[in-house]
Amino acid sequence: MLSSWKYCLLVLAGSLTSIEATPQAPDQTTLDAEARRHIAATAAHHLCSGVFVVGRDHQRTVDEVLAMDVARFPEFAWSEEFDFSIDMQEQSVTAWGPGVVPARKARYHDDQGCTILPAGVDDVFFEPVEVVSTLPDPATQQWPLGDINAHDTFVDVDQLALDAALDWAMSRDDQNTRALVVVYHGKIIAERYAEGFGKDTPQISWSEGKSITAALIGVLAEQGEIDVNDPAPVAQWQRPGDPRRDIKVR
Repeated sequence: MLSSWKYCLLVLAGSLTSIEATPQAPDQTTLDAEARRHIAATAAHHLCSGVFVVGRDHQRTVDEVLAMDVARFPEFAWSEEFDFSIDMQEQSVTAWGPGVVPARKARYHDDQGCTILPAGVDDVFFEPVEVVSTLPDPATQQWPLGDINAHDTFVDVDQLALDAALDWAMSRDDQNTRALVVVYHGKIIAERYAEGFGKDTPQISWSEGKSITAALIGVLAEQGEIDVNDPAPVAQWQRPGDPRRDIKVR
């Protein structure tokens, strides 16, 4: 397909796969109360994110979000024993099941996304703020900072074979891939999206967020804006006697 894979980057966004082995859902009869509380809390968060965060760009019914983002994954252990309710005005989702007392809730706070709330709590412990981007419209910027000249073709790439491979990957029933992008020699040479999804659709980042955050901290450290050996810049942690004062940026 490609003559030199070392120059090729495949980026899978919003993808949970089970190619080699299918995880087994835990036996519901063996789950203790704590496990059930985690199941309910996770479901509340994913339903909240699917409806209110992904829903900014791609709107789905709550039942569709449950089927696509929660119920299909054995790891989340959702079963008919659990149920949920959604408050469109409050922009929250509450989930419960046997042994889950009180029910678990997640709330959406615009640019802060969805947050799982502690049991019995109705709101977050911070003041949500609007995050206004200062970046120019990507449609007016050159790639990779924008969308202009982002795509290209190369004579050493069998484009038909590559397109066929991506078509196959997106059609697999045992995966939940939302986006698949191939970058070669610094240019996008192929991309595919699940129905309703696109390049601007917000999605749960999973652990990708850790890598992005670490990279941004590295940039700030290189620019001299932050020292990774300094105390973490969280004012509430710097009070006398708070053991979190010893936590460093690194």
